[in-house]
Amino acid sequence: MSILPLSIFQKSTPSLINKVEIVLHIFSYMELKTLIACEGVCQEWRQLVPLADLHHDRRRLLELYHDVIGNEQSLLSANPQTSTFDRQAYIDQLLQQYPRVPDGFKLWILEWPSRAVIDGLWPSFPLEEAKYIEFNRRIGVNWIALNPPQILTLVNSPDFESQEYEVVPAILAYRYHSMITWIVFDDRPELFGRVYTLYEHMDFIDADMEDAPELATIQTDWISYISFIWRHLGPSWYSGNVDRDYRPPNRSIPQA
Repeated sequence: MSILPLSIFQKSTPSLINKVEIVLHIFSYMELKTLIACEGVCQEWRQLVPLADLHHDRRRLLELYHDVIGNEQSLLSANPQTSTFDRQAYIDQLLQQYPRVPDGFKLWILEWPSRAVIDGLWPSFPLEEAKYIEFNRRIGVNWIALNPPQILTLVNSPDFESQEYEVVPAILAYRYHSMITWIVFDDRPELFGRVYTLYEHMDFIDADMEDAPELATIQTDWISYISFIWRHLGPSWYSGNVDRDYRPPNRSIPQA
């Protein structure tokens, strides 16, 4: 359990300290939406939630959620029309095709609030090409919205010099012209859950891509990817910000 700051215990009785420990223990079992609701109950609970022993990925999502709703523009901007969807059924469809779903992606599907969708990437958003830059939505296709979701195959070159190739399971998340984002499902630790954004019509991945930012950007998991999108592309959506043409390093993305 997390260590509590001394201020929590000042002028507290043993019974009150025990109550705080019980509340923290209960918080540690809550899902993201419930934790968010608890933060709105009172100031004391808002201070206690971050001190709970939360699942690592759930804590990362909670911190990202605070970043998103803390932006005034995101609160004022309407998201594309969305409808509810069966979150567990979405995961079950993937499990029918592959025995494991990357933890960060699974938790995001099951618990992320639809009111805080980032970059228009969400299963219940339209599966159609966005042709104009809008706040919190890039030009391109939200392939996460494919329902039922489909696990496809991506070519991998474990040893590029030997020119050996294999196929690995992955799902297509986003595509715009020559830029495409994949979530890899392969069980091997060096691949499982990684998110590859490929440029210049690259149609395979290899072990050397981390040293070639002009060909690809790689995130360790889905939560890292959407956090990167929000913190690096998000400023270009803000009204009046001059960085409206942000692109990955050493990369020029063709315009529609």
